[in-house]
Amino acid sequence: MADRKWNLQGVWRCRLCWWLTGAVFASIVIIEAIILAPSYVNYERDLLQSLNQAGQQATRAALPAAGDMPEAALDSLVGRTLVRGIVLHHGAGEVAGEPLTTAPRDDSDLRHKRRRGDGDWLEVRWSAADLGLPWDVSARLDASTVDSELTAFVWRISGLVLLITAVVTVTTMAVLSLLVLNPLLAFRRRIIAAGQDPAHPLRHLADQPGRDEMGDTERAFNDLLRHNAGHLAELERFNNELARFPDENTNPVMRAREDGLLLYANKASAPILDCWGVAAGQPLPAPIRDRVSVALEQGQRQRFEEPCGDQHYILHIRPVSADAVHIYGLDITDRKRYEEELRHRTWHDDLTELSNRAAFEQRVGQVVNMVSAERGLAVLMMGLDGFHAVNMTAGRAAGDVMLRETARRLQNALPKEAMLARLTGDVFGVLLLNCPVDDAAWVAGIARRLVRALERPFTLSDTDYRCGLSVGITLAPADGQTADGLMRNAEMAMLRAKADRRTTGNDPVAFFVPELSERMSRRQHRLNGLRQALDSDQLVLWYQPQLAATTHEQVGVEALVRWQHPDEGMIPPADFIPLAEDTGLIVPLGRWVLTEACRQASAWLQSGHGLRVAVNLSAQQLLAPDLAGEVRALLQQFRLPAGLLELEITETAVIQDLDHTVSVLAQLAELGVCIAIDDFGTGYSSLAYLKQLPVHRVKIDQAFVRELPTNEQDALLCRAIIGLAHNLGYQVIGEGVETAEQAEWLAREGCDELQGYHFGRPVPGSGIMLPNPPEGADLNMPGQQNRGSA
Repeated sequence: MADRKWNLQGVWRCRLCWWLTGAVFASIVIIEAIILAPSYVNYERDLLQSLNQAGQQATRAALPAAGDMPEAALDSLVGRTLVRGIVLHHGAGEVAGEPLTTAPRDDSDLRHKRRRGDGDWLEVRWSAADLGLPWDVSARLDASTVDSELTAFVWRISGLVLLITAVVTVTTMAVLSLLVLNPLLAFRRRIIAAGQDPAHPLRHLADQPGRDEMGDTERAFNDLLRHNAGHLAELERFNNELARFPDENTNPVMRAREDGLLLYANKASAPILDCWGVAAGQPLPAPIRDRVSVALEQGQRQRFEEPCGDQHYILHIRPVSADAVHIYGLDITDRKRYEEELRHRTWHDDLTELSNRAAFEQRVGQVVNMVSAERGLAVLMMGLDGFHAVNMTAGRAAGDVMLRETARRLQNALPKEAMLARLTGDVFGVLLLNCPVDDAAWVAGIARRLVRALERPFTLSDTDYRCGLSVGITLAPADGQTADGLMRNAEMAMLRAKADRRTTGNDPVAFFVPELSERMSRRQHRLNGLRQALDSDQLVLWYQPQLAATTHEQVGVEALVRWQHPDEGMIPPADFIPLAEDTGLIVPLGRWVLTEACRQASAWLQSGHGLRVAVNLSAQQLLAPDLAGEVRALLQQFRLPAGLLELEITETAVIQDLDHTVSVLAQLAELGVCIAIDDFGTGYSSLAYLKQLPVHRVKIDQAFVRELPTNEQDALLCRAIIGLAHNLGYQVIGEGVETAEQAEWLAREGCDELQGYHFGRPVPGSGIMLPNPPEGADLNMPGQQNRGSA
């Protein structure tokens, strides 16, 4: 309660007080303004009513109650009273004083009867009954004193309002100072003092807290201080007990004098003492003595980390008397090792122990500003070619071994000052410093040295695997002046090197050129257009016939997607399918193709023509979690027999996740859907797993058909594929048949079905010649021949 006293000087600096007082002041002014408006009107009415009554009395007294009206009486009334004009309504009427310019209004509100112009008048009309005279009277009364009376009224009320407001405002600020500000400031000082003196919480208890909310807050803070004091007492007791048994403590415990002389140390302190090179009875190292002096002078504990060789400790120096301290140690070696491991993982790749992408980007960003006109730097981005197939074939564990061996070979092929990092799964980065700005051949030489380092095969589980390297190079400052720009340009150059090596077998080393950026921009534009095409019905399905090899009877069609661009016209699939596969759009695109193909097959069936429709499945669709469920739902939605749907997959898609693929294909086969292997002979086929697949057909790739029958090697390959497929119970479709000679040769060698431009190009669904189904045909059967009949 001692804090509750006047503090007028402090209240002027109190922002809260000013806000509250301002709110009170504004509220009073608003309320008084609301009250003043009607009071002003009522007062004006009262003044005009008094003026009206005075005019009646003067008129009644001046005019005779009967007989003729003397002229002198009218003149006397107008000249000596507040009446300035009068009209007696009796016959022709009489006028005296100022004439009335407008007829008085019959209105009970006298404010509406005031007239202003060359004077301030009140024009009224009194009935004969009001005056007790034989005439009705219209009169003009002098109202010039009304405005001055109203002004005086406003000034009186305003002064009263200001007086009330001032009294209330001062009272409010005084009350705030007494009941809020001073207790609040005192409470804040107590909190600050308690925070600065944590060792003695009971010194800062409030003596007599008030009985209001502020007092409740102070009592709560008192309880907190007492609670802290109890904990400190318990800790003090624990430390005292600990100090009595230091040799039993597994943590270091020492005692030292104020001059830094070591008085005692337990057994657990031996590693620290060995590190310091001291023993009991000897002075502590100078830095520790300084900390002992500070602890005693300030009366507060000193806490700091102390490295000792391979070990790390946290030491607490605690004063126990005016001339002695205890030193407690805590071994944090394991924590330090964990923190160092976390730091290492933050900047290094776990598998190869190389720097990771974050460290690489940071380092490039640090040195990119150090390039000069003579010495620059180069960023190389390198991607492994064929690693994905090796990873899928040999297994991920073997793939990890290959990545570690790749990192070792690349590191050995680089100059010592170069930085090597693993950026993503099979992509590595190299930073070369102090490169000759005008000698790109020097950088290219190092890049080709890296390529040669991977030419030797990798031996994994007694099997040799080969993995090439494609390298993209950017030079600073010519190709970029930021880490992001250099790495982005290096990645574009690497993608160009990969594409060139895949299509033409050219040099796997490519430098960045500005045209690559434009190419990537066009690619992004095409990608945006493809996304829009999926949402705006720009995609259409065309169908290519599949015929029986011997009778040339149409037995099915293959659904092929086309992009009907509103500006560019018909875009072939080769221009957008690879882009969809690279970006993941192949999944919604494939889902759309499958849905539209089922809808078209159902429409043909409803018209009486059952025709098998083949649909290509991408590798990403095969990895979908519930592909069989999606197919089942589509068959049910369109009431389509499963035997009219054929799903084509490539060998490469099969091996990406063999176990998953076998499971998915088995589920599809159970539905009765036909399964075909597309481009057979071009992938990484192995009879060990190919025979596990529930396949009904294989398609000979057009690359083997193109030069039939003149090319003997292609003829041998096709004959082998047909024989192998038939032995496994598969039907065979020859793709890319463009001549009668090719068709005749394939039919003669036992090929079951044919497809190609010789029989028909892809056309819209409306252009397909629809055959009639044979009598007794079971459309739910996946094929005329299956593996079980072989």
